[in-house]
Amino acid sequence: MKLARIEWQGYIVPFKDPVRTAGSDAPARQGLLLQLYSDTGLAVWGEASPVGPGNEQQLLGFAEQLEGVSDALFRMNITDAGSLHTLSAILSKVSSGLRFGIETALCDLVGKSEGRSIASVLGGTPRTMPVNALLTAESSEDAARQTREAVTKGFSAVKLKVGFLPVACDVERVEAVRSAAPGISIRLDANQGWSVPQAIEAIRLMELHGLEYVEQPVAAADIAGMRRVRNAVSTPIAADESVTSVETALRLVRTGTADVLIVKAARLGLLEASKVMHMAVAYRKPAIVTSSFETGVGLAASLHLAASVPDCGICGLATATLLEDTLVSSKLSPDRGLLACPSGPGLGAEPDPAAVSRYASHVRGRISR
Repeated sequence: MKLARIEWQGYIVPFKDPVRTAGSDAPARQGLLLQLYSDTGLAVWGEASPVGPGNEQQLLGFAEQLEGVSDALFRMNITDAGSLHTLSAILSKVSSGLRFGIETALCDLVGKSEGRSIASVLGGTPRTMPVNALLTAESSEDAARQTREAVTKGFSAVKLKVGFLPVACDVERVEAVRSAAPGISIRLDANQGWSVPQAIEAIRLMELHGLEYVEQPVAAADIAGMRRVRNAVSTPIAADESVTSVETALRLVRTGTADVLIVKAARLGLLEASKVMHMAVAYRKPAIVTSSFETGVGLAASLHLAASVPDCGICGLATATLLEDTLVSSKLSPDRGLLACPSGPGLGAEPDPAAVSRYASHVRGRISR
């Protein structure tokens, strides 16, 4: 089985409410939907989205890279999951977000041709998984209100973005979350927003309210600095932006730099992310799959990734409701704090043509063999 045609369509989907972090502040999510066609008549999907909100320049770069690897993709003989091992060489020079989209589509192809899910292709089983609620509030009052709403909806964990406001404001919001829900698990994500001294000070103040972990407190490249933070506070430290490959993840684990690994397929590619998940199981380290605000295609792929190992904890995949539209017809909204991985063949989530057309950008193209 070989590919016969590759198509891509850019999208711009607004956020319902502003999603502000220490690294970004954008009104909409931009990405590419990929559709690949096999010579046997199968049509499959992937989402190539940058980490973060994305922009047109990144999408044009993805399209150019896609054209550059199209000949090699057309030459691939796709027989089963084992045949996808050649992708690492083909996609070694493309952006991880594009790798995520291509690998998702080819896993969708293998899954559909064999009548099994992408989770199964990656070595797992589709299942319903717990997810955390993402709090977008910038005031302590709104943080308390959103926390109470999360509890009412059945969430057992919340994640609060920090590091883009003064530390005193972050402390007030964390205190408000804890007061609103004494038993809930609180995760903080600083998105590299602090220096090492700021991180130590901030975490020591906030951990008085009980934290599950603090994610990426300092710059991704400052591994020594993150280790200093970890050794100076009582709260577990999670690595996100620092996790760029299975090798970097392994280094973070072996050097005692991170207690938790945050796994984003858009940063690693789907197959590399799967390797990180299985490595974490081998080292008995928590690995939390989170989204990068993808639409339904990318989100479904990340659900399959989370289901590829027996237990990945509470995932950060309850983000579909942040977007004005997910571009797919399947329901990907959490119910009582749980999100079901699609169980049908392949991806199990098909784009809605009307929605794709409504939010389409002018970045589009196609290549035939």
